[in-house]
Amino acid sequence: DGFSLFQSLRACRNQVAKAAASGNENIQPPPLAYKKWGLQDIDTIIDHASIGIMTLSPFDQMKTASNIGGFNAAIKNSPPAMSQYITVGS
Repeated sequence: DGFSLFQSLRACRNQVAKAAASGNENIQPPPLAYKKWGLQDIDTIIDHASIGIMTLSPFDQMKTASNIGGFNAAIKNSPPAMSQYITVGS
């Protein structure tokens, strides 16, 4: 989650600034929460790139909703956003 990473980095920056102002060299970093993702069925990863955030087209959103919820499925006004990654390996 980018927002929680941003908050953690900002807290670290503030602690470094406070330590520098007080002359203290002992800094306790705040805990960093993260989610580790893994790729299955890949032996060697050569390169990995994030190509950004994308949203589904309205057609894809309706198709997915009808497959999951049936004929009377409802969809949200805004399509969900997701991150896309490209990984090269063997």
